[in-house]
Amino acid sequence: MNTTEFLMISAAIVPDRTAVIFEDRRVTFEEMQARANRLSNALADAGVVSGDRVAILEVNTDRYVEAYFATAKLDAIFVPLNFRARADELSYMINDATPKVVLAGPRYEDLVKSFSGDVECVDHYISLEG
Repeated sequence: MNTTEFLMISAAIVPDRTAVIFEDRRVTFEEMQARANRLSNALADAGVVSGDRVAILEVNTDRYVEAYFATAKLDAIFVPLNFRARADELSYMINDATPKVVLAGPRYEDLVKSFSGDVECVDHYISLEG
């Protein structure tokens, strides 16, 4: 069983069972599967293919888990970034990792904007809002 099969099988067998709890949100396996599929489709539309890197700047939330599964569905490489890093450090990390897409949680959008001009390898920045 691979990573994407875990979610797919769980969504088929126990769709209404809680997969993730974050703060006041409970996400079922069915909801997680649907959200991961939508994000995976968005990443594919952004040009992400097998072997590409997708970076994420977010704390450990339900969105983080969805992003992990969405990236795995494309057989892309998930690149977690240190959410405590400064803009210059993140710029260095991103230039070194060369992701095609950077996913950013709502609290990091302004930080990403502050260094995005220093990074040439990223084709798309996607907000994980909502």
